[in-house]
Amino acid sequence: MRADLSKIFGATSERHVEIVRDNLSEIYYDGVEYVFGDSVTELAPDGEVWFENAAARRFDLVVGADGLHSNVRRLVFGEECHDHAFIGAYFGALTLPNAPGLARELLIHVGVGRTAGL
Repeated sequence: MRADLSKIFGATSERHVEIVRDNLSEIYYDGVEYVFGDSVTELAPDGEVWFENAAARRFDLVVGADGLHSNVRRLVFGEECHDHAFIGAYFGALTLPNAPGLARELLIHVGVGRTAGL
């Protein structure tokens, strides 16, 4: 089956930006301070960040990459940020080589209880 994806691709705009995590980490890796093995305990609107173990300090940007039930997300948006309802599906995205040679196309497999698209 073939489908015209122009409506999907046309729904994006110049304002729509999506950067996958791998690409973002490559962009930031040089010249950015990473804090591993510690936990943020408090954030202030002016960029002051307090840690469980390290001394507090100020940052221009704080990126919380601590998972779906992110402590950083909870500190910024409050407890309600974890309120969600499972809708019966999981979504995962990754970058793969274009082995099938797709050009603005979607190759999809639908099976019992599963769907995969490329």
